[in-house]
Amino acid sequence: MSKYSGNRVSLDKERMYEIIRSPLITETTTIISEHNQVSFRVPLSATTPKIRAAVEGLFDVQFTSVTT
Repeated sequence: MSKYSGNRVSLDKERMYEIIRSPLITETTTIISEHNQVSFRVPLSATTPKIRAAVEGLFDVQFTSVTT
């Protein structure tokens, strides 16, 4: 279950793994990885704040933007 705090979302680990399903590896994502960008498969119902919370929680990183 998620809790909203402003535009921050708090998720438990199980939910984070449900949102971030797997890395997306294609020729294009390999090229963008050279610019410190990554791509993941996520459910269509995942919102930008939930994706941000899941990536930050699982990988202990901070980033500037999420594009869906």
